[in-house]
Amino acid sequence: MMKKDASAQLVQAITEQMWAHAINLANAYPEDVKKRFSVTVERAPSRVYSLHWACTKNPTKEIITTLLRHFPEAIEKTDSAFNRLPLHYACCNGAHESVVRVLLEQFPAAANKTALNGRLPIHYATANGASAEVLAALIEHNPQGPRVADKRGMLPLHLACLQNASPQVILVLLKAFPEGVYFKTEKGNSPKSCLKTIPDSPNKKTVIALLDVSTKKCSRFHAAINSSVRGGKNQFRRYKKMLTAVDSAEFC
Repeated sequence: MMKKDASAQLVQAITEQMWAHAINLANAYPEDVKKRFSVTVERAPSRVYSLHWACTKNPTKEIITTLLRHFPEAIEKTDSAFNRLPLHYACCNGAHESVVRVLLEQFPAAANKTALNGRLPIHYATANGASAEVLAALIEHNPQGPRVADKRGMLPLHLACLQNASPQVILVLLKAFPEGVYFKTEKGNSPKSCLKTIPDSPNKKTVIALLDVSTKKCSRFHAAINSSVRGGKNQFRRYKKMLTAVDSAEFC
């Protein structure tokens, strides 16, 4: 196989999700892993590395660790079009928890990096149906992530509601940022109003219940703040503890 052909074949193997073949090519021609190449992402031309491209294709953990072994620096590099890291692409394309955790272990700060649209990896994850386990891993590395709004004023909680996320996903986000129920997007939509745009489903009813309970807890907490002078520090501490104790058992 000619060297030029090997480079093209690595890209093709990744594109076609031929992971065993891609691993063999990367091991045989490690210098090709370090090359950027042009692709079309969301109808925009962009230059990426093999690691980025693999993260768009629901990769196995093995191909990710192979590419990282040959070019670990790729994990900190962004694409040319959207300023996205490999972790952004993984979260945007439904990567398995094991892949997300490998990327986070190799570059924990990636959980704090925003793309051009102001989105963190957790925004992409919630907008693309990530599991509660993936979100928990992202929050573990960036506890402030659920509090960050993108350039459209959307929290991860808004995006999760728009995707008809499972109650487990909503619960993870509410535990991280209960006050998110109050936040509105640039168009004035709260997480609950985002639910109005999706069809009715058992998930939807349970999620509405979760949002309602979180709203009540937050309201009582803020009431405790306002009356803390009159009620004393013990009352304030009691309500603060209650706010952070959202438990899934309450919604069974």
